[in-house]
Amino acid sequence: MFTYNFGGFMFLFTLGVFFIFTITAPVNASILSIVRHDVRTYAMSFSVLTIHLIGDFPSPTVAGAIADSFDNGCSVRDQEWDCKNATATNCFWVPPKDHSNGHCINEYETRNAMVIVYAFIFISIPVWMCVALRAKNRMAEAQKLEEDNHINSSVYNVAVQAE
Repeated sequence: MFTYNFGGFMFLFTLGVFFIFTITAPVNASILSIVRHDVRTYAMSFSVLTIHLIGDFPSPTVAGAIADSFDNGCSVRDQEWDCKNATATNCFWVPPKDHSNGHCINEYETRNAMVIVYAFIFISIPVWMCVALRAKNRMAEAQKLEEDNHINSSVYNVAVQAE
């Protein structure tokens, strides 16, 4: 499932980023199709601000909290010998780099956190399908209303011309 090859990692990373950002296309299309022309720039900037405030800003904290909930007590082990002796918790020691201290992590905490994060992304698919269906219905209602208004105005014009 995971790769230790840098080229494979970069390919999968690029593919993941591409698919994560494909969500912006329907959001932008929705905004541009329902907002008046004179406020489109404000709507787009508000959308970007909202996406960053709700999504980008708290997501590292939430993802970190989810990952930490799967660590089985590995994060409290600050000594290499203590970490290596905790075999039942799937802990392993990450050696220090440069002038930092090493640390103990759970072998599966990142994987489990990513499963939950991707589950949220997967749940977004039916949510967007509902949004698209509602938008389609609203557009159909608006077109019908516009046609009815056009027919009513045509009848009114004919009646006025007949007088």
